[in-house]
Amino acid sequence: MAQKNDDRRKCKKNQQGISDQVIRLVMTVTDHEFSGLSVSVLASWLNIDRYKLSRQFKRQTKMTLESFLFREKMARAAFLLITRKRIKVKDVSERIGYCNSDYFIKKFREYYGIVPGKYKTLKTAARDPFGGGVSQSERHGFTFKRIDR
Repeated sequence: MAQKNDDRRKCKKNQQGISDQVIRLVMTVTDHEFSGLSVSVLASWLNIDRYKLSRQFKRQTKMTLESFLFREKMARAAFLLITRKRIKVKDVSERIGYCNSDYFIKKFREYYGIVPGKYKTLKTAARDPFGGGVSQSERHGFTFKRIDR
């Protein structure tokens, strides 16, 4: 009986860490690997069934794994647009795993409310060229955050 309880605790402890493992793994993935990132790929890297991985992730985070990956792709796309001055929207879409740049633009606009090219223009224009990468609004204590609908 004691052995069974120990096994259950170990299993429960491993399940609690799945979301942390997934998040850590996604954050450390290179751009090259990121383009092919999916639930199936994560499941194979973690040596777990993809359906079990999805269920455990949702149970622990209250968010589906697919929506988490989508949010991370959009965040990485925004980061690339802001930090890489000469990068094209098509290149960003390919780097994060979208073969069709029109579809990427549609999804980016749904998420941020603005097309990637305009986002890049606005964000890079807001940056102060003499302020070491900090925008004037950030220097004065104002920050703008995206609001989920």
